[in-house]
Amino acid sequence: MRTLVDIRSGERAATLSAFFTLFGITAAHTLLETARDALFLARIPVSRLPFVSIALAAIGLLLLTKKPKAGDVTNRHVVAHALVIAALVTGTFWGLSSWKHPALLYALYLWSGLFASWVVLRFWLVLGGTFNVTQAKRLYGFIGAGSVLGAVFGAGTARALAAMLPARHLLLGSSALLLLTVAPSILLAQQTNDSAPADGGARSPQGAPEMATVRDDLRIVRDSPFITRILWLVLLSTVTVTFVDYIFKSAVTKFVPTDQLGTYFASVAVVTNAIALFAQLFAVGWILRTFGVHRALWVMPVLLFFGAGGVIFGGGLAAALLLKGVDGSLRYSVHRTSTELLYLPISDRARSRVKPFIDLVGQRGGQAAASIAILAFVGVGFGHRSLALVTALLALGWVVVAAGIKRHYLELFRATLRDGRVDYHGELPTLDLGALEALFAALSSSKDVEVLAALDLLEAQDRQRLIPPLILYHPSRDVVLKAFDLFVRQGRTDFVAIADRLDGHADVQIRAAALRARSVVVPDEELLRAHLDDPSPEVRTTAYVSMVWRGWLSPEEREAIRLVEENLTPAAKIALVRAIREEPSPVFHEALMRHAQSGDPELESEVALAMGRIGSPEFFPVLFRMLEHRYQGAAAREAFVTAGPSGLDFLDELLSDTKVKSIDRAGIPRAIGMFEPWRAAPVLMKHLKNERDGTVRFRILRALSKVRATDPTLKLDTKVLVAMTEDTLKNCFRLIEWGLAIHRFVLQSPSRNTPALQLISTLLRDKESHAIGRIFLLLGLIHPGENFERIYRGLQHKNAKARASSRELIENLIRAPLRSPLLALVDDLSGAARLAAAAPFYTPAHLEYESLVQALVSQTDENLHSLAKYYAFESGMKLADETAAHASSTFSIAVTARTREIAEGAASRKPITLAPA
Repeated sequence: MRTLVDIRSGERAATLSAFFTLFGITAAHTLLETARDALFLARIPVSRLPFVSIALAAIGLLLLTKKPKAGDVTNRHVVAHALVIAALVTGTFWGLSSWKHPALLYALYLWSGLFASWVVLRFWLVLGGTFNVTQAKRLYGFIGAGSVLGAVFGAGTARALAAMLPARHLLLGSSALLLLTVAPSILLAQQTNDSAPADGGARSPQGAPEMATVRDDLRIVRDSPFITRILWLVLLSTVTVTFVDYIFKSAVTKFVPTDQLGTYFASVAVVTNAIALFAQLFAVGWILRTFGVHRALWVMPVLLFFGAGGVIFGGGLAAALLLKGVDGSLRYSVHRTSTELLYLPISDRARSRVKPFIDLVGQRGGQAAASIAILAFVGVGFGHRSLALVTALLALGWVVVAAGIKRHYLELFRATLRDGRVDYHGELPTLDLGALEALFAALSSSKDVEVLAALDLLEAQDRQRLIPPLILYHPSRDVVLKAFDLFVRQGRTDFVAIADRLDGHADVQIRAAALRARSVVVPDEELLRAHLDDPSPEVRTTAYVSMVWRGWLSPEEREAIRLVEENLTPAAKIALVRAIREEPSPVFHEALMRHAQSGDPELESEVALAMGRIGSPEFFPVLFRMLEHRYQGAAAREAFVTAGPSGLDFLDELLSDTKVKSIDRAGIPRAIGMFEPWRAAPVLMKHLKNERDGTVRFRILRALSKVRATDPTLKLDTKVLVAMTEDTLKNCFRLIEWGLAIHRFVLQSPSRNTPALQLISTLLRDKESHAIGRIFLLLGLIHPGENFERIYRGLQHKNAKARASSRELIENLIRAPLRSPLLALVDDLSGAARLAAAAPFYTPAHLEYESLVQALVSQTDENLHSLAKYYAFESGMKLADETAAHASSTFSIAVTARTREIAEGAASRKPITLAPA
């Protein structure tokens, strides 16, 4: 079984129950169909078949208008109940089969069609609520093989019985098989009730749809482009195969004697179902894995197109038999499995409502439409070849509909991830009138955070001019300072009168900000000179800077005030630097350099912003040192961007300097990523190709992702990104291999399992997790139109349906050679199984114990290198190269010293003690 299907823990009972249930249903239906065709066509002309199809469609539509009771829909034993009723009805037809009235034959034909719609539909609804799409793609091929195997068994049994007994006795065999199938259907219901829902939440077994009318179902189909295309797909496929069936049966009745019809139909069913069984077991899984669900839908119509061509150009029974062979071997294998998979992304509630609607309208409606068309074509004299031409055209339309379904199919999985709150980022929509009214109301809020948020939103939408100057009377200092900053950057002057009134404000910072803002837009020398003697040092320094910038102070006055400036309070220094930022002058360069080393994070942040405004290269080394600080780093990054191309050139050169420690260079990519995308991307891509340090490389990827998100049209070197993704994938599998090897070596010799080796094993798992994160960053760069961050979060989600949606998106979006190994990497399998699934992309090295330790020591990652080196010396192992990585961190230095002590035998086995940093 393992060679045919990947059945995992907790899935075996439900899978086998479904397999045998479908086996019994199909075997019984095959016996029923064989008896039906033999009895019907022996007494009634084939030209009456279209009328039967029309009657079937009418009855199906009538049944559709009668909505089921809620208890019938939610009862998972509905399949068992349906099987018992079907067995009784079929047995009744056997009991009456000696009565050869045509009405009984018509009723038997109608019953066989209703049986398929009724029982099989309920089976697939139960199954759709049992497995998610990832499970279904693994298991539906095997479960569907039960259908094909049942058809082979039923056809073989029918042929054997037809050779010995009259065809009517096949009805009794069908009834008996239905009763035997009740047992696995009950087991399936029990397994489904006991298992957890596939979407991780509580739900009724089949989704418990609301009691609704056919009009409500039609509205669901109409409003969903995806469901609409499924309906068209089912409709076109049904019309096509109805034409195929008529062409085949017409040819058979023309060339095969009446008394041999039962044996002939049974023989054809045996052969076609044997081919279908082979396709189901060995082709369906490969087709779904290789081409995806949407392309698997093309297989049958393409082959029917060529089969119809054989009838057009060849004619005769052989060509019709070949056409029927394509239908019989693929309809219940490749086509049925791929079509059923289309329903799984739909919510349980919607699926249980639209699937009966589609099956009845699409199948029965398609049969009725095809039957009416056949009657019309035959009535005007169309022969087999003309009908085959129509079949070929229908097959082409089938391919067109199938080709257009992919986009909508994937969008449902994206919607699953969005609805599951997997995405934590959203785009800011354009503000409409209602939103603007809400923001203006927020400007009057008593909560400062709401007012500041409203100001930020207006700024993000470039609507600063809508901010009323009266906001300067707001009681919050932060709000007033923010408003002044926005007004100055916009060059507005309508706030000057209010700023002058704030000169007597109790808060000196607001007074300084008011003077600074109004002096930038409307400078007044008298006003500034009057404030040089202000009792507040913040206001005095603000006036001083503005007058120096405009040359309104003599050298003597500047020198006198400078001496006072050196002894300013921290608040006054901040006011001074803010004033310099608004009105920069070379006179203040020395002061900025001095304040940049003050040790006050707030002051240093203001200094960084002022340095960026000036843009002098002499400030760049100071700004670089600030990048590593959490508080000052944001201001330093903004300063580099404000400095323009010269700031980018400095960061570019510094990132290339290998003499600078990796921990210091790690902050550079984020700063580069804040520049315009067309400037930042080439610099980041250049370093991505050349950077050897993993941490710096990861930071470059994060910066590139931000740049690409800002401008999705940006052109990046895809070949470089794909090559790096391949390397990272191989590194992931290498880490998995090493982790498995450590486990194997510990089992061989438990004394090897030291705390150091346990730390190494944990570190390998962490590095694997981080490497997977890097892979999805790279995929987001390769596919800018897709949210791979959301897909990555979906894989980590506790909701099984979200995980399945992410995996399905990966399978459909990623191309070879990345698709197969990536699916193996993210699959819920053991490490050994993932390695096996990654072949031939990754071939394990099968390292021996000492070779593995040497490989770990040779890693450039300091932590892994240091731990491996310590473990090697602790185990008494001689290393070929003890200096594979340069120890630069406190941890690495301590480990190196400790290993030397152990190697010299001069120290006892005491734990490593790290000196405080």
